[in-house]
Amino acid sequence: MIALPSIAFSDFSGTAGDVTAKKTKSGTVLTARPFPSKVATPAQKVSRNSLSHISRKWRELSDDQMRAWNELATHLKGISTFGLAAEMTGHNAFVKLNSNRKMVGKPLLSDAPEYIYNIPQVEYEDFWVSPTMIVFTGIERPQESYRLVMKMSGSQSNGISNGWSKAVIVAPGVEEDWGEANITRLYTSTIGYTPQVGEKVFIDIWWMDENTGFVGETLPLMAIVKEYSQVEGEIYVPRNQVTQNNLTSIKDNPTINRYNIEQSDGIPVMTADVEIHISGYVSGIEGNMQDLPPTYVGGRCYFPARGKGRCEYGISLMENYTYWRNSYGTFRVASRFGKYDPDFELFGTSCMVNY
Repeated sequence: MIALPSIAFSDFSGTAGDVTAKKTKSGTVLTARPFPSKVATPAQKVSRNSLSHISRKWRELSDDQMRAWNELATHLKGISTFGLAAEMTGHNAFVKLNSNRKMVGKPLLSDAPEYIYNIPQVEYEDFWVSPTMIVFTGIERPQESYRLVMKMSGSQSNGISNGWSKAVIVAPGVEEDWGEANITRLYTSTIGYTPQVGEKVFIDIWWMDENTGFVGETLPLMAIVKEYSQVEGEIYVPRNQVTQNNLTSIKDNPTINRYNIEQSDGIPVMTADVEIHISGYVSGIEGNMQDLPPTYVGGRCYFPARGKGRCEYGISLMENYTYWRNSYGTFRVASRFGKYDPDFELFGTSCMVNY
């Protein structure tokens, strides 16, 4: 005889095969026994391998280092399965903090950091979730070493009221950009699809100190996905900005550490924050641009530049030129005056010469 799930029987309990019996006031209820999936996603495999590697490193610490981690662990508490505060071991603290640092590309800490207890909750002005744009605005980073960590779920049915358990880390350590955090591409590449209009997305967001691995209080959020045309009140308007994400088909394989060019609204002014290393003999870089804001205007600007290598103290003049060629944009950064250094950075604000 095969017992059907959720049928009440008289007095017995326990598990047999695929069925679990549980006593209730009305009798005994049989339910299908859940079995965990043995299939791990690529992200889960990477996470498990990372935790295993960090855990093995614990055994390489000296006795003094282990004692310091054990002392740090006395300040840290976890949440047990019963919802009560549980003590954390030095090994737990070592794995937890180093796992956080590894998310942002930092090496393992062997020495326990000084305990930090006052990392604040994330504050912001507004955020939007649509099929084409996921962005937070008005974020103020309390310290330079803090990074945003964000967990988000795939879009869920509008009838689901609590979907935070379905959230995964999509942004392991974001540096807010002039108060904004645009995670559209990070979300899509992690979740695998764009949010669906009319459904819900559940979000957890917190600060992490990349120097220590300590984290602040988690801020839980929920958003109903809407097209911009359906949003009431003010909506997010993308800034006229070109970043590394917009650059493609770059010639001569330079190393671009930073590329942020932004136009002011309504006036022909550009602001630059660029750092580049060129390994060849050319005195600049050139390539194409994609996915630019529709209001972006091409033009030529001249910025002061500072060498970061052999001409560390020299100030020169560099040209930043962006223009449209058929269906795509082209950019160029080239030396125009003063000493040239293959390691250089552009900075400051400049008027556009032609646009």
